[in-house]
Amino acid sequence: MAGGSELLRGAEVGSSSFARLTAWLYWLMVLGVLFCLTTAPGWVISLFLGSDPSNLPYFFLCLLPFGPSVAALLFAWRRREMEGFDLRPARRFWRGYKLNALDVLRWWLPYLLLVALGSYVATHLDGTIFPLSLNWVMVGIGVVSALWAGHAMVVTALFSFRTRDVARLGAFLFIRRFPVTLLYLSLLAVVFATTYLSGIWLPLIASSVLSLLYYQSSRSAVDIITNQFVKADATEDDAGGDAPMGTSVAWARANTGNLADAVKGPSVTGSTDTIDSAAGAGSSPTAENGGVTGLAADGGLVWPPRIER
Repeated sequence: MAGGSELLRGAEVGSSSFARLTAWLYWLMVLGVLFCLTTAPGWVISLFLGSDPSNLPYFFLCLLPFGPSVAALLFAWRRREMEGFDLRPARRFWRGYKLNALDVLRWWLPYLLLVALGSYVATHLDGTIFPLSLNWVMVGIGVVSALWAGHAMVVTALFSFRTRDVARLGAFLFIRRFPVTLLYLSLLAVVFATTYLSGIWLPLIASSVLSLLYYQSSRSAVDIITNQFVKADATEDDAGGDAPMGTSVAWARANTGNLADAVKGPSVTGSTDTIDSAAGAGSSPTAENGGVTGLAADGGLVWPPRIER
C-alpha cells in the first residue's frame, strides 16, 4: 500500500533534471492560470476604473476575490512540499480554494472595507480641517495592516483557527517573526512597483512565482505555528470523540484525503492568553508552559479542532 501511495506521489515526475524543470514550469503555469481565472471578477472590473485617486476605495474592493485565491496558492505549495512533486497542481489549488474560501473571507472582507474607508478619507482630506500630512500617517497604517494581513493569510491558508485567533496570531507573528515581516514588505514593494509601472498584467502573469516566494518567505512563521500552536499528540478525547485515536501531524499528513472534510489534521487546544504572555515576556509558548493551543478563549477544548490543514 505504501508503494502505491509513493507511486501516486512521485512517479509522474522523472528523476532527471529536465523532468524536474518541466514539472516546475507546469506547476507555475497551471497555478498562474487558475489564479487569473479565480480573480478575474476583481481585476476585470479594475480595468474600467480610471486613474483618479477617488477610485482608490473601489480598487481595494476589487481585491476581494484575491484573498481566497492567494490562500489556495499557498495551500498548493504547502501540499507540494509535504506530499512531493506530482502533475496535479490544479487538484491542490481547488482543494485549497474549497477549504479556505470562507475562512479567508471572514476577515478579508472586513479588512478590505476598512482599507477602502481609510483610502476614501485619505483622498478627501483636501478642504477639511485635517492637514494633508495625515495622508502619510494613513499610508503607514495601511502598510502595517497589509503586513499583518500577510501573516494572517498564511495562518488561514495552512491552518484552521477561529477568525479572532487568526487576527491575534497575525499580530503575534508580525512581532515574533519580524524578519519574515520585512520579507513580506519587500514582496509588497515589488508588487506595487510592478503594478505602477506595467499595470496589473505583470503581477498577474507572475502570480505563481510571487506566491512561491511568499510561501518560502513564510517558512519560519509556519514552523513556529506548527511547533508551538499545533498539538502533535491529540487523542480522541481531545477532539471530542470524533478524531482518530492518537492523531498526530505525521498521521494527518499521510491521510490528508480522509481528513479533508473532517478534522483535516491534529486537533489543538488551549488559551489565547499564551500568545499575549509570550509576546510580552519574550518567551516562546511551548507544550510545557501551556503553549500548545487552539486559542480557545476560555482555555477549554475547541471543536472543530484548530489544526494544520
